[in-house]
Amino acid sequence: MKTIKFLILLIIIGLVGLLVYQNIDYFTTGTMLTLNLKFTGWTTPDLPNWAFWGICLGLGLLITGIKGLTTAFGLGRQIKKRDAQIAELTAQNADLQARLDVFVHDPYIKKGLSSPREDIPENTPENTREETQEAPNETPVKE
Repeated sequence: MKTIKFLILLIIIGLVGLLVYQNIDYFTTGTMLTLNLKFTGWTTPDLPNWAFWGICLGLGLLITGIKGLTTAFGLGRQIKKRDAQIAELTAQNADLQARLDVFVHDPYIKKGLSSPREDIPENTPENTREETQEAPNETPVKE
């Protein structure tokens, strides 16, 4: 795979070199750029066109690098915040697991959890309705 990438890179460099060689007159011609702002003006010194291309390429790389750094710092802050949340939730999970282990291993609490609840009386209308819905042929017994 590395050799294929290297060959593709060589082909691209060769094509760019061919383009520059065929247009060498354009790249070596000097030009002056003029900036006119109505109240002031500025003219660059006479530079070859390849210098302007290099300046534009350098500025583009600089702007892209600055944008990449700001994005990286933003993502770094976000990662730190998420790591703090993960640590907090892991600690909370460990605490809840310890509490659950106490309930599971205590035989008196385990017996209370497995038996039906005693605070709801058995002859409430909710219980009789549920019984009649489950077994419609049987009549509910009232005490």
